[in-house]
Amino acid sequence: MSGQRLTVPEPEIKLYKQGFEAASDLGRASDGKKLSDLVERIEEPMVIAVDAPWGAGKSVFLKCWVGAHTKDNGGEATTVYFDAFKNDFMGDPLVSIFKEVSDRIESLKPKTADEAEQQRIAKLKALSGKAKKYAPILGRAALRLALGTAATEAIMDIENPDESSLDEMLENASSEAAKAIGSFWQAEDTRTQAMDGFRTYLTELAAEQKLVIVVDELDRCRPDYALNLLEVIKHFFNVPNVHFVLGVNLTELENSVRARYGAGANASKYLQKFYRIRMPLPLKAGTRDTAGKLYTYFKKQALELGMQNENYLFAFEVYFKAFQHLPNFSLRDTNTILTDAMLCSTASKNAARLEWYLSAGLIALKTISPSALKSLRTLQTFPPSLKEQIFSQLGFNRYLGAEPPEQAFNKILMPNELDLAILSWEWLFAQDPAAHVNKEVLDRGLTNSAPSSKRHYLDTLIQNSVDTFEFVKEN
Repeated sequence: MSGQRLTVPEPEIKLYKQGFEAASDLGRASDGKKLSDLVERIEEPMVIAVDAPWGAGKSVFLKCWVGAHTKDNGGEATTVYFDAFKNDFMGDPLVSIFKEVSDRIESLKPKTADEAEQQRIAKLKALSGKAKKYAPILGRAALRLALGTAATEAIMDIENPDESSLDEMLENASSEAAKAIGSFWQAEDTRTQAMDGFRTYLTELAAEQKLVIVVDELDRCRPDYALNLLEVIKHFFNVPNVHFVLGVNLTELENSVRARYGAGANASKYLQKFYRIRMPLPLKAGTRDTAGKLYTYFKKQALELGMQNENYLFAFEVYFKAFQHLPNFSLRDTNTILTDAMLCSTASKNAARLEWYLSAGLIALKTISPSALKSLRTLQTFPPSLKEQIFSQLGFNRYLGAEPPEQAFNKILMPNELDLAILSWEWLFAQDPAAHVNKEVLDRGLTNSAPSSKRHYLDTLIQNSVDTFEFVKEN
């Protein structure tokens, strides 16, 4: 038995094997090419913050980019994808990150059958294995328990050291490692040896093969883990030909800084110690007459989910001409509006355009401005401030400009579908009697007869378009 979906499924992206073709086109392949050009061109270590709000599609972009870099953009650097949020239950980010690097190096295959290429790949794997030996020594167990020289030698004898094997060793009181715990932090040469060993092998590895390590979901991690990870990047991976790309909402990461250091901390200045380049991730906007990439995505997903009423789809296209210019309107908002549209009791194909425009706008307000929708539900008369709020939230003000109301209304007479959507809301907010607005609604073909009771008409639209079901978003 088959049926429709309510939500857009997460794209299944095969890391390192697929590029931007694996996800719906949001026009970001060109952004990926710019990122590839930058990391290939620069040798000194860089940390690049790909900065966008939650729900803007950062993870999809980064998962596509780690494959597109070599597959489509001609990049030579090896990309490594690390999901910080999935690893923040671990005590130490260094062990987790370098394990991801090591696994990626182990997966590399010679590009040709040439013996030199075979030897190059073998050398990379050998260097990775040597550097990997030092990571646990410098990681959580060393920092927490102060390993000594004997512990260092014991760990170096383990074939694949990780945190669990370290903990087991340290819990065994009879082991040489446990006996040496007290001396590590007093032995400066031991600490220096471990640090120098790790950086030496990492430097040799990066000299043979440039690395770009993508750290995703950093802003979703526990504050302590997120900030410890930034410290690890700064102190352990600061070697030539090793770049980091952070997928992050810098505003949210600043909250992590304040959680650790207090509300008065200069969080923005603190974070600038850890990244040199910020790369915003906007979506390509359209023009007054085009709805942009978000609507292209919305339409594609709507048709795949089974939205067949083209009139309804057309009404949303009109709104997306305005949404694309809202500063905080995101891919997640687009998906939520689509799900709410799939849940609602849609108007018939023969419904008046006035109904289509207002229904689509009400569904959008449910996501964009729940407080405005609540006011529409409950108020018997609508104050001018509510109209101003809704026009601002729906993005209409960009089109109406700053003219006085009577001039702005004349601007609506321009032959543009977005203007007709705005006129529909002007009619709703116009005080009765408002013969000139009713006349425009009729003359422009929005309806054959203006409803006699706006309150009853609006209540019916809200009941059918918004309140039938409620989709609860994940935070």
